[in-house]
Amino acid sequence: MGTAHAVLAARDAVEGPFAACNADDFYGPGAYRLLAEHLRGEAAREVGRAPPVHALVGYRLDATLSAHGGVARAVAWSGPDGLLARLVEVREVRRTDLGLRGVTATGAQRELTGEEPTSMNLWGFMPDVLAVLQDQFATFLASPHRAPDAEFFLSTALDEQVTAGRAKLRVLSAPDRWLGMSFAADVPAVRAALAALVQAGTYPADLRAAFTRL
Repeated sequence: MGTAHAVLAARDAVEGPFAACNADDFYGPGAYRLLAEHLRGEAAREVGRAPPVHALVGYRLDATLSAHGGVARAVAWSGPDGLLARLVEVREVRRTDLGLRGVTATGAQRELTGEEPTSMNLWGFMPDVLAVLQDQFATFLASPHRAPDAEFFLSTALDEQVTAGRAKLRVLSAPDRWLGMSFAADVPAVRAALAALVQAGTYPADLRAAFTRL
């Protein structure tokens, strides 16, 4: 029922700070290092300090688009301190003759620069997030206006937590290129990019063997 529900489904296996990501996206090794450093730092903070500071690895919006159609992206706006101010779901983001444009959940047109940090679902959470997500999910399920196909998104849930003062979210700038597929026509470009990473030694030629060595 959405990315936030997927995280809740794993709550019984979580014992401390944890990361969550899409299984079918390539984020780059530098992004994981950033996230690990953040989680280690937060785990070392004084116990009981509130609210918890979660993390989102953000990628430049214009580097996450497809040439083959509009995409949905959660666009992050943060302050000078690097903490999230707003995280807004924007759909049908695409390049037009007038620049980058998308549509918000209310149907409003949104003009974008392409430089905005964007969530590609690479998150770092302190365990405190789970209890708040549980409360939010109960509210989501109880809503009389919920559409049958509605999803419980991490981006929406974390934006609400930040707005309500129940969490902080640090936006980390990804040092690596993101790779993923929104349309079947994206496959050749992603295949070529992964082949280049294999040649450079950044990505294993044999994933099964690489996981066996972990």
